[in-house]
Formats: sequence, C-alpha cells, structure tokens
Amino acid sequence: RRGVFLDNVYCDIKIFEPKASVTQCYKCYGFDHTAIWCPKRQQVCPHCSQSHKPSECLIKQENDTEQLKCPNCKDNRQHSATDSSCPKYNEKLTYLQSLQHGK
Repeated sequence: RRGVFLDNVYCDIKIFEPKASVTQCYKCYGFDHTAIWCPKRQQVCPHCSQSHKPSECLIKQENDTEQLKCPNCKDNRQHSATDSSCPKYNEKLTYLQSLQHGK
C-alpha cells in the first residue's frame, strides 16, 4: 500500500495517469488544432462536409444517416466528423495512446 497521513488520517495514493485526448477543431473538424488556429477560411459541416454551419445541415435535420460524409475521411463513410467510430479519429487516438505508453 502507498499512502500518506494527513491530519492523522491515512490516505491512499494513486499514480495519476492522464488519458490521451484528440484535439479537434470546431471550424473545419480536422485534428491537431483548435478553431482559433484553424487554417480554413470557411466553416465546414461535420455531417456533410459542405461549407455551412452544422445547425444549417439538412442531412442532420432530416436524420439521414446514409448521407453523412465525414470531412476527414474524404469518402462517404456514413458518419460525421464528431463520431467516435471515425477511422481518422481512432487513428489519432491510437497514436496518442502509443506515445503515452511509450510504444
């Protein structure tokens, strides 16, 4: 057991292990930067990859999941850029986890 006494009370100590997290821009929905530092001039919709706000997306409004097109995957993979099943997102997450664990 590892711990310390604080005011005569024994407290267990756990090693802090930060979780890897992917930084995603909410302007272009790309990775490794935020909207403030986004190189794109126009907003990109995370649902259809067109140049409009996500709230204006007809595909999302109609809940037409067959028409979803992730702007990161560049083909019709039928998911949005914010979906955790996105292969590009998972590729980034796996890479960050490998750095964290020294693999």
